[in-house]
Amino acid sequence: MAYKIVATKGDEVLRSERESLLIAAAKARVWARVGWHVVVTDPDGNTLDPAEFEKLFAPPDPRRARLREVSARLRLAAPA
Repeated sequence: MAYKIVATKGDEVLRSERESLLIAAAKARVWARVGWHVVVTDPDGNTLDPAEFEKLFAPPDPRRARLREVSARLRLAAPA
């Protein structure tokens, strides 16, 4: 099942389908930045919030990386 991207500008319509949410979001961002109105739907037909796309491309939070590192160390140190 694919993510569907529909972009409109005036009477023009662009359509695309992508299996990857990340790739669909990237395409939607590019089209939106050059003036297209873009709608992305998931495989179930739900419209996705474009604000959520920015989270996909945000740099990782270094605090979360540190937390994962500490958690991994604690798991390794725990007796089996």
